Amino acid sequence: MNISTYKLIVGNEVSVFSNNDAVAFETNNPMYLNSIPATITNNSPLLSGANASKTINNIWVGWPIRFEIGRDYDGSGNLVNISYEERIYPNTTILFQWSELQGFKGDISSITSGSYKDTITTNPTYRSQGIYASLQYLESPFNIRVSKPIISNTAGWNAFIGSPLGYNVNTVVNNFLNELKKGNFITSTVNTSSSYALSSATTSVSDAGLSQTISTGTAWEEVNITDQLIATSDIYTPSVNITSENDIITKSIKLGDTESIRVFKSGNVSIDRNLNLSTVKTVIIEDGDLVINKNIRYNNNISSYAWIVKNGNIRIDPTVTNIAWVYVVLNGSILSNGGSTSNRLTVDGSLYGNTLDLVNNRSYVRGQTGYSALNVGVVINYSNRVIMYPPPFLAKFLEQYSLQRVAR
Repeated sequence: MNISTYKLIVGNEVSVFSNNDAVAFETNNPMYLNSIPATITNNSPLLSGANASKTINNIWVGWPIRFEIGRDYDGSGNLVNISYEERIYPNTTILFQWSELQGFKGDISSITSGSYKDTITTNPTYRSQGIYASLQYLESPFNIRVSKPIISNTAGWNAFIGSPLGYNVNTVVNNFLNELKKGNFITSTVNTSSSYALSSATTSVSDAGLSQTISTGTAWEEVNITDQLIATSDIYTPSVNITSENDIITKSIKLGDTESIRVFKSGNVSIDRNLNLSTVKTVIIEDGDLVINKNIRYNNNISSYAWIVKNGNIRIDPTVTNIAWVYVVLNGSILSNGGSTSNRLTVDGSLYGNTLDLVNNRSYVRGQTGYSALNVGVVINYSNRVIMYPPPFLAKFLEQYSLQRVAR
């Protein structure tokens, strides 16, 4: 780790040092290190973790070093030759391994405004307000950015919610994917020239009228939701626990004669065991919450599900790391169920709804200079399954969203 130029981005409770990281000392001058103190001192309010210290013993470093191994004299005792052995030592030696540094984590409690702060690297202020490494009298501060949870795109066209939702599937394909190519996702970067800079792979976008759009859009949507034409007035199901794909069938009621549309009403639906789903279905939960306590994945290439919650919330447990398919909330929100976590959540599909609480409580942020991807706490891998194998009735629910309504 080149301390003087290294720029690292971390989120709340995210480890500064990841697996296989190390803090090393580098020099091209031959040196012998013995009984030399090495310390990482943390005085930064942006990071938790106590100081780490150790003593470096019996280490040679700094490229070739010549050792005298013998002398030759003539018969008169005059020195005629000195023999040397050249030993090649590395110019780098590790001071601290990752296993010794796990206590250092991001802490956003002092970030009262803006989306991030940087550790102090100016001399000599970093000694009292920053985090720095020292080897006896040699010192160098760490250049670390600590960020609040953010919405971001990442490499490979994976993206966070941030684009407009369409009136129907064709609009989603034609407009949404075109917007995806433009990279109009909210974030910031390492580049100091950018007003919201967090990663050089991202583009900052702002819209002063967006809040008003969301506010007026919500009222319009609530009217549409109230007027929704799905006839579920005679359907009542208690709160249920789902532990298998078969439970979705046996514990729900089909909508009319359509076996592939399953309805739960007036009760919560809890996913309490990991699911690997294999069919094409739409699951409607009305007047209740979808509580996701375990991972949900697809089991084959044609599986495609839509989970639609009307007049309720989707609540995702902090321990959940993967969910698949399309999730739509009408007159509700997509929430973190149980507080903040640094666990990452990967969504293989789409989220339609207000994700503000979920994103704010998935605090994982990690990126570094030299890499284009900024890894964050909620990653959406948009899938074309909804186009190739559309869940029944999904397009009708997506019509409840205005074109400028966004999942924030």
